[in-house]
Amino acid sequence: MVPKEYSFSVALKLDESDKGKHEDWYTDAEWAYFPLDREILAKNTSEAELQASFNANVEEVLKSIQ
Repeated sequence: MVPKEYSFSVALKLDESDKGKHEDWYTDAEWAYFPLDREILAKNTSEAELQASFNANVEEVLKSIQ
């Protein structure tokens, strides 16, 4: 079961050698979970704003793991 703080996250399947290389990761047997900004839903009032904020946050997460 994924911890509550990772309930709003991006999950990626990674090689075993990649797990544990990032302090914000939570990993289980197969997946690495990267937390997203939970305030995205509260900060945005339109679908377009929500999508743009979500995309930007996911892009930051992906940059952090490269």
